[in-house]
Amino acid sequence: MAMFVILVFSLNASGQEFLRKNLATSALERMAAQQTQGSDPMQALNQANQASQMQSSLRPLLQQIRNLKDSINGGKDSLTALDLPYLRERIFTDTLIYGSELFAFADLAGNSGFAPNLQLPTPINYTIGPGDKLAISIFGFQEANHQVSVNRNGRITLPYAGVIAVGGLSIEAAKARIKQGLAKSGYASLNNGKSNLELTLAEVRSVQVTVLGAKRPGAYQLPAVATVMHALYQSGGPANKGSYREVALIRDGKTIQTMDLYDFLTHGKPVGDITIKDGDVIHIPTYGHRINLSGQFKKPGLFEVLDGESLEDMMTHAGGFKEAAYTKKLSLLRTGDEAIDMVTIAMADASTLVLKGGDVVIAAPLLKETNHRVVIAGAVKRPGYYGWLSGMRASDLLLLADGLQADAVSSKAVLFRHLKDGSMSYQDFQPGNPDQHLELMDNDSVFVAAWTDFSSKDSVSIAGAVNSPSTLPYGKGMTIHDAILLGGGLLEGADLSQVEVSTPAISNGRRTGLQLIRHVALDPGMASDAGNAPIQPGSIISIPFDPLSIPTGHIRITGAAQSPGSYALQSRMESLASVLGRSGGSAPWGDRKYSVLFRFSDLTTAVNEQVKQRTDSSLLTNDIMRDPSTALDLFDTLAVDMSDLKALEGTYVKHGDILHIPDFNPYVSVQGAVLNKNTIIAKPNRRAGYYIHGAGGLTDNALPGRTYVVYPNGKAASTRNFLGLHRYPLVSPGCTVVVPSKDPLQGKGWSASEWSAFTGILTAVSTVSLTILTFLR
Repeated sequence: MAMFVILVFSLNASGQEFLRKNLATSALERMAAQQTQGSDPMQALNQANQASQMQSSLRPLLQQIRNLKDSINGGKDSLTALDLPYLRERIFTDTLIYGSELFAFADLAGNSGFAPNLQLPTPINYTIGPGDKLAISIFGFQEANHQVSVNRNGRITLPYAGVIAVGGLSIEAAKARIKQGLAKSGYASLNNGKSNLELTLAEVRSVQVTVLGAKRPGAYQLPAVATVMHALYQSGGPANKGSYREVALIRDGKTIQTMDLYDFLTHGKPVGDITIKDGDVIHIPTYGHRINLSGQFKKPGLFEVLDGESLEDMMTHAGGFKEAAYTKKLSLLRTGDEAIDMVTIAMADASTLVLKGGDVVIAAPLLKETNHRVVIAGAVKRPGYYGWLSGMRASDLLLLADGLQADAVSSKAVLFRHLKDGSMSYQDFQPGNPDQHLELMDNDSVFVAAWTDFSSKDSVSIAGAVNSPSTLPYGKGMTIHDAILLGGGLLEGADLSQVEVSTPAISNGRRTGLQLIRHVALDPGMASDAGNAPIQPGSIISIPFDPLSIPTGHIRITGAAQSPGSYALQSRMESLASVLGRSGGSAPWGDRKYSVLFRFSDLTTAVNEQVKQRTDSSLLTNDIMRDPSTALDLFDTLAVDMSDLKALEGTYVKHGDILHIPDFNPYVSVQGAVLNKNTIIAKPNRRAGYYIHGAGGLTDNALPGRTYVVYPNGKAASTRNFLGLHRYPLVSPGCTVVVPSKDPLQGKGWSASEWSAFTGILTAVSTVSLTILTFLR
């Protein structure tokens, strides 16, 4: 028999539909970005700011339009068709089995947290057996206390009374027998009522019960007061294919009780409260028939069906329908001989429908549309959705919305209506005319116009040396001082003597597309006439910086320096020679000839724009730690020969520069297509051929004409070839000589020898990168 499971439908709020169908709030930004492609950067910035300001001012209107469009579209969402191929591929047991959650917390060790309460009063029908410990208390005229254990023969031994057989007796029967024995042996007051006897269980014996068909079948030692439910919890409950409705308690080979756990799960009726005895067997058979209640039921899942039970009975176990369920009809999927059959069931037939194993019953959700509603948007005090009643008029809807706003156009409103043929109709009316009675229909939409809907928004831009450069809404009487205050005030170093004011040129009452530029001088005390004069809409106010007030910055010297650290620049044109003179230059172990100056690349590039915007330098540091060569990608590099004083005097440094002086390396590394890759002590004025010879010479597949030398500062020199003769480059201490090879994969990239050489060079690059990390932190 084929098994399958059905998807569960869910109901979304109708408001999510029109939010999906309408313009996203970022659309205005994208439109502004498209319009500014290829334009002047300042103009692009101003247009983007204007778009942002427009978006902020239009947000309430956009929300009203969304509400209106939802109503115009009807808020409908068609019911998703059943995916029958999905049903065929899935297995029936994927769904939660009803009742399995009851045993969800019974862990693998059997610690379900559901154990008999041994502190409760001893049940009067409890049968005493070997292993029990009894507490006997005599009080009144005579007093005595004894705790005795029941031996394997079911007997106890009491002082004076001797041996008394209590095995197989209930608590009440054992109490009477013990009282009789004590009364004959000196406790005569028990007969005349002057003394009383109380018998309780001090310790309960253990009994062994076998559970079959459970998640953890086996034999369990449980207290003798435990019930069948305790044993089920201890064993993890029925297995995946076990029955929840026909759990049998077998004693001495006979079934003395069959339990239906659904009575407990659905109605809370106690089941399985029969006390177990030693040797009992609890048998959980394989389930007979299961069905799947899916969709808009409160507790969907797999349910076990007994013979004669109807769909209505099973729906009771599922808790009935959810609030958003369609309750008039249900869909039934039933496995036929060759395929899956679908049947539509009326709710009136649910009490008589006989279910078969494997049936899937689906409760569909309500349609995603709202009936008996109207919507009003625009210039009303309380726009939104309202309930519709037959005979309702537009004036009634205006009253529900608390009337018109002050900026409403009393002569202009539009009624949108769905027609039966699927089209829309539009009808104008006057919302301010109390004599105009326009009757509304279900799902009608009303939009009331505002005067601001027909007017453009003017703005003013403030840029330059202010805390918050932005585009501001324009208002009559606005001044330069007002714009500065709204821009967050001036930054340190602002030059108020040459403030540029750009105003749109006007001809015949229209803008010409040109800007009129003028310069004004402002008073730091905000008392100048120019700063207090009204400005025109569309003006752009640019406040420059005083270049002499901008800090000169500093550079950092790292590596084998005499005094590594940061050094302030005396001026914007200070030479590297000047800075080295103040810092002491290279340390005795430094390589003066092959130092490197790192400088941040142009901040207009994409890479360094990212660096500039990252306020958390630790993030940048983590990127470089993962790939040290990333640090070098962020910088332009300049080879520095500190022994060339003239070159140092002509090299000007700028803020953020890093001068790295490497340690002197007296060795030369030979890599690539040589017989013995090696490191050789450097000799003065020797060329690459000397070191190739020291490495054993060339291999058979070597390309000597392509030999090159990599210097410690990252520069490289190649071999010159003339008439078959090779003139190798000079080699200095710390260099790497690389001899490429005729590798079969050479045409597809670097040869193996070049890759080998490159990995060695990366060691030096990584060292420089990690040095830069200290600066970036």
